[in-house]
Amino acid sequence: MTDPDTTRRQGGSVLLGVFLVALGVWFLVRNLGFDLPSLGELWPIFPCLAGAAFFISSIARKNPRLAFPGTAGVLGGLFFFSFTVGPLEWWRMEDYWPAFPLIAGLAFAATWGAGRFRESALLVPAAVGLVVGVVGFSFTLSWFEGWVTPVIENGWPLVLVAIALLMVFRAIVSGLKA
Repeated sequence: MTDPDTTRRQGGSVLLGVFLVALGVWFLVRNLGFDLPSLGELWPIFPCLAGAAFFISSIARKNPRLAFPGTAGVLGGLFFFSFTVGPLEWWRMEDYWPAFPLIAGLAFAATWGAGRFRESALLVPAAVGLVVGVVGFSFTLSWFEGWVTPVIENGWPLVLVAIALLMVFRAIVSGLKA
């Protein structure tokens, strides 16, 4: 039987080895005169790799909670790649802030899924993050023009009332079952 600590050390050694080989090849190719992106453009690879390591640990240890940093790391790294080597520009970050609650919502949803959909409490922060992200993008990127924006701006308290009614209904039903 394999010792979990030994397996963990081996996995870390493999990951570090792959990283060092990739870094060495990158420096070698760059020294040979090929035009490659700078490390200033490639730094988002680090959160992506850390996220991937958390995903691997989540599967190896059968620990669904590690899916949260895995998802957040990979998606956060990809988001920042869209600035360093992609089409987005840093000066417009004020328009892209909704990506952060959206990533958090997706990370909570991934954790819920990794736990085989058992821990329903994770759905609340997942839904909040997803809704804040999507609604935030709808405002910052002007997805909805005309009548939709005032309806959302003035009608959001209805969502609050609906959530409160759902909570009251759930408490009453739980009390009746007891």
